[in-house]
Amino acid sequence: MMDVTYSQVIPGIFAEECIRRTDSSMSGYHFHNGLEFLFMLEGERYYFVNQSFFHLQKGMAILINTNQFHKASMIHGGSPGHRRFLLQLNTRILENYFSFPDFPSVSEFGDRYCGTAKFSDEDWIHVLYLIDRLKKELPLRTAESNSLSYMMVMELIAIFIRARKSSETSGLGEPISDSKVNDNIYERIQSITIFLRNNCCTSLTIDQIAEQFYFSRSYLSHVFKVVTGYTIVEYIMICRVQRACELLAKTSLSITDIATQTGFGNITYFERVFKRTKDITPLKYRKQNQHQ
Repeated sequence: MMDVTYSQVIPGIFAEECIRRTDSSMSGYHFHNGLEFLFMLEGERYYFVNQSFFHLQKGMAILINTNQFHKASMIHGGSPGHRRFLLQLNTRILENYFSFPDFPSVSEFGDRYCGTAKFSDEDWIHVLYLIDRLKKELPLRTAESNSLSYMMVMELIAIFIRARKSSETSGLGEPISDSKVNDNIYERIQSITIFLRNNCCTSLTIDQIAEQFYFSRSYLSHVFKVVTGYTIVEYIMICRVQRACELLAKTSLSITDIATQTGFGNITYFERVFKRTKDITPLKYRKQNQHQ
């Protein structure tokens, strides 16, 4: 059960704070066209992002890059309750704010710093202060308050970059590996997710995957869902949609050809899955994202 305690939106920024009191996970396919930050205010949570697992605890944040699908679940136990603050950022609207000297572009930032970061005690106090101020400014919706909100978001991003760099040196930015994780199962499922991402556009059956990785079909289906939060079929479909997004944005291939190359074959089926996953048609996605 999740209680939303705060929710506001202005052009370029969606902010939400929620408290989750029971063990549950995000439902359905979940990824966005913009950047997403999750700040863990209380408790802990495990996140599966693309093909990696991350452990988010109080005093930490995770950056999820554009078009990275993700899901939260209690895959290795721990306290089910947590409180987190979410920021979803429209990169087009905020792009001008990434033009400071020596600051990465939006695309460079997302590619370079996606992952988790643990803040120092001093920086965490500052992060909480900025979140509190942001929550007060966003509802005002004036030109002045919006400008202040954009600047506070950029300050949060700058603090995150510093913490991310520090976390990289200690290994915290990498996929999780701690005493709670069943290393054998984690590594085997990680290998399967990498295999599926690399081969998602080919014809695969669960029986073939199970045989290749020495699982029984029933156990593979069960453990994959428990660990990642997705069924194998859901995961393959999302990987195909991700690949389709790349082809739509970076090539001039027809929608029919893209449907074929990404393993959908039937253009009607492709468009239905794409729309359900991205909440937009392939053609509209191309118009919004090509040559950016």
